[in-house]
Amino acid sequence: MSPRKRNGIFLPYFQGQRLVDFPQALTDILDKENVHYYNGVYRVADGANYVMPATEGTLLKVHSQEMIDLVKRMGRGLFEGASYSAGVTVQAA
Repeated sequence: MSPRKRNGIFLPYFQGQRLVDFPQALTDILDKENVHYYNGVYRVADGANYVMPATEGTLLKVHSQEMIDLVKRMGRGLFEGASYSAGVTVQAA
């Protein structure tokens, strides 16, 4: 029998009311033994970084330039959030 893998939830910080109840909304999921919420440190004024956004070069390995450009145009902060989500996935691998 192979060991159980640990699942992680990686989400960047959000502005506004979206996910205002996060991470409490995931209590039933986070209570599982093999799930962990990774609360990374993002870019802040003092320069601290733990979670790094994926570079455009990394994104291009799995997405077309058209897709990347579309996400950039979709709204303020969306590309940045997506880049951090992709980046932390790469870091965890």
